[in-house]
Amino acid sequence: PVFNVKRFAEHASLDGFFLAIEAEDSKFDRDKTRAFLQGLGAREVNDIEP
Repeated sequence: PVFNVKRFAEHASLDGFFLAIEAEDSKFDRDKTRAFLQGLGAREVNDIEP
C-alpha cells in the first residue's frame, strides 16, 4: 500500500530513508505519532490505508 502514495513511490529510494509504522497495536495513537514525527522534523507524514 505505501507505493500507492505518489510522493513515496517517486522519492523513497531517491531520498534514501523512509519509516513505516504499523497501526495495529492497541496502544497506537495516530495523532500522537504524527505529532512525535513532526517534532523530530519529518518532512512529510502520510496515512496509508490498506
